[in-house]
Amino acid sequence: MLKRKLAAVCILFCLFSSSVVFAQADRGAGVKATGEKRLALVIGNGAYQNATVLDNPTNDATDMAKALQEVGFEVIGGGRDGLNLSQSQMETLIAQFGRRLAETKGTGLFYYAGHGVMSNGQNYLIPVDANIPDEDLIKYKAVSVGYVLDKMAAARNTFNLVILDACRNNPFARQWRTLRDVGDSKGLANSNPPRGTLVLYATQPGGTSIDGVGNSKNGLFTQALLKEIKKPNLELDPLVKLVAREVEAGSNQKQSPWKEGLYSGDFYFAGRTTASNNTGNNSNTVPNETPIVAKDSAAVEREAWSYVKESSDPQDFRSFLTDFPNGANAGNAKIKLEQAVWDAVKNSGDKGKLQGYLNEFPSGVNAPLAKIRIRQLDTAATNSNSNNSTTNTPTNPNLTSGSITAGTVITNSLGMKFAYSPAGTFQMGSTQSVDEGPVRTVSIGQGFYMGRTEVTQGQWEQVMGTTIGQQRDKAPKPERAKGVGEGADYPMYYVNWEEAKEYIQRLNARNDGYIYSLPTEAEWEYAARAGTTGDYGGNGSLDAMGWYRANSGKTAHPVGQKQPNAFGLYDMHGNLFEWCEDIVNDKGYAGSPTDGSANVSVGDSSKRVLRGGAWIGVADFARSADRVGSEPSVRLNYAGFRILAHLR
Repeated sequence: MLKRKLAAVCILFCLFSSSVVFAQADRGAGVKATGEKRLALVIGNGAYQNATVLDNPTNDATDMAKALQEVGFEVIGGGRDGLNLSQSQMETLIAQFGRRLAETKGTGLFYYAGHGVMSNGQNYLIPVDANIPDEDLIKYKAVSVGYVLDKMAAARNTFNLVILDACRNNPFARQWRTLRDVGDSKGLANSNPPRGTLVLYATQPGGTSIDGVGNSKNGLFTQALLKEIKKPNLELDPLVKLVAREVEAGSNQKQSPWKEGLYSGDFYFAGRTTASNNTGNNSNTVPNETPIVAKDSAAVEREAWSYVKESSDPQDFRSFLTDFPNGANAGNAKIKLEQAVWDAVKNSGDKGKLQGYLNEFPSGVNAPLAKIRIRQLDTAATNSNSNNSTTNTPTNPNLTSGSITAGTVITNSLGMKFAYSPAGTFQMGSTQSVDEGPVRTVSIGQGFYMGRTEVTQGQWEQVMGTTIGQQRDKAPKPERAKGVGEGADYPMYYVNWEEAKEYIQRLNARNDGYIYSLPTEAEWEYAARAGTTGDYGGNGSLDAMGWYRANSGKTAHPVGQKQPNAFGLYDMHGNLFEWCEDIVNDKGYAGSPTDGSANVSVGDSSKRVLRGGAWIGVADFARSADRVGSEPSVRLNYAGFRILAHLR
C-alpha cells in the first residue's frame, strides 16, 4: 500500500508541475492588444559554426517578430539584430531586455528558435559560435534558460511568457561523456519557472521537434503558433491546445507541445471582445472555471515522506530516494534504508544475505555487526564440516588449490562461467580526461572470479522470470528501441542498477556455494586491463576485442564472439555498458579507495558508475579507463551488467 501511495503522489506531482494554473480573474474586462505595455525579445539561431546548421530558426524568428508587432508588442531582436547571435550578443540582448522590462512593468515575452541542450537537468540555448567538446563546459559556452528566467523575474512585472522552439537533438552528443548523451541526446527538461511566468515548449520534456513539414519555411511548432496568435478572443490556454492539435497531427503524434508555470490571470495575444454583459450563447464568452492550485515540489516530497517514514520495507526508501534524491528527507531516507536492509538480514543464517548488506553499505552503521555475524557463520560451518562429511563447497579443485592461475574457469549451478583474476597491483585511470585521473596505484588484495560474459537474457530469465520484452515495456517510451539483439545468448539490457542488485540478491538466495556481487569500479578496470597498460586490455585491435558503433551494425550481439583478454573475459571493450557498485565522482578519483573496494562516499550518490563500451558508443568509450554514469533507475538498451562470484 505504501508503494502505491508513493507512486500516486509522484504521478500527481508530474501532472501538476507541468500544468498551467489560471485563476480566471476579471473575465469580463479581458485584455486587448493595444491596452497594455508589451515587450518581446526574439532570437533565431541557425548558422552554427560547430554544430548542425538549422534552416528554419531564422525564418521562425523573423516571422514571429512581425506577428508579435502586429498584436501590439514592441520587439527587441527579431530582424537582423536577433538572428545568428554569439554568446556575448545573446547575453547582451537578454540583459537589455530585462532592463527594459523592469522599466515598462508590462507583459514580457521571450522567443527562441535554434539548438537547445539539456545538461544535468538544466536547459541551455546554444549560440552560433559555441564549441562544446565536453559537457562540463556548457555552463561557460551556452546561455542558460535560467538566466533568461532570472532577468524576466527581476523585472517584477505582471506576466512573462517564454517560448522555446529548441527541442532538437543535442548537436554535441557524440563528444560528451555522460551516458544519457551517448548517441543522440534529445530535448529539454522542465525549467521550473517562477510564479507569474509560463514556459511553452515545442514538444514534451525529452522529446524532439520537427523543423518543418513539406515546403514550409517554418518549424512545425512555430508554423502552428503563427497561425493562432493573430486570432482575437483566443485565450492562451485554448490557444496552446489548438497549436498542440495541429502539431500532433502534422507530426503523426510524435510531437506534443508542452507548457509549465503558474499564473493567475488571462492572456490574449490579439485581444478580446468585452463580453461581461452577454447573457446568451456567444462564442466570445469564456465560461467560469474553478482555479486549480498545484502542489509545490517541497509539499509533494513531505507528503511522500509521510507515507514511507514508518515503513520497514527497504524498497519504499529506495523508491523515495529515486524520486526525491535531493529532497529535505533524503538523508533520513538513506538512514532508514540502511537500517531496514539490516533488520531484514541480521537474524538470517544465510551468509550471502549478510554479505549483500555489506556490499551495499560497506561503511554502514551496522557493518561491524554484519562482519561479526559472517565470522560466526563461518565458525559454525567449519565446526559442522569437521563432524560431517557433507559440504556445500563447490567441487572444483581450483577453488582450494594454493595457486590459481589467471583465467581459471568455474561454473555455477546455472551454467554461468566465471574466470579468475588474480590479486595484484595496477595503475588505475588515465590522463585523457579529468574524470579519469589522477592516475594512482590500486592494490587488489584478493583474487576474484568475474563473469566471463555479461549476464545473458537466458540467465536473467532463469533467475528473474521476466523476458527482454517485459523489461522493454518498463523503459520510458523514448528508450523502447526494438530488435536490438534478442535471444538467450544475447546480453541482458534494459536492466537498471537496482534490478541488477535484485538479480544478485535472488541468485544469492539460491545458496549454491557462492556469494555474488557487482564488481567495484577498481575490480572492473583491473580485470579489463588484465595486466596491460594501454587503452585496451588485449593483444588485438578494438575490432577484435569488442562491439562498438563502427562495427556493431547498430545492434548488440551474442556474448563471447570476440577475442577474450588475458584473464579470459569477453566483451569488456564493447557490447553493453556494465553497472558497477560505485557512486559517480565526475571530478576523478580524489578521495576514492585504493584497495579495490567501492567508492560509496565521495561524489554524487544519486548516480552509479558504468564501465566498458557499448554497441552504440564511439571507440573512446571502450577504453579500459573510460567512465560513464547514470541514475540507478534508468533502463537503456545499451546498459547491462556482469557479476563476481566469491566462495562462501
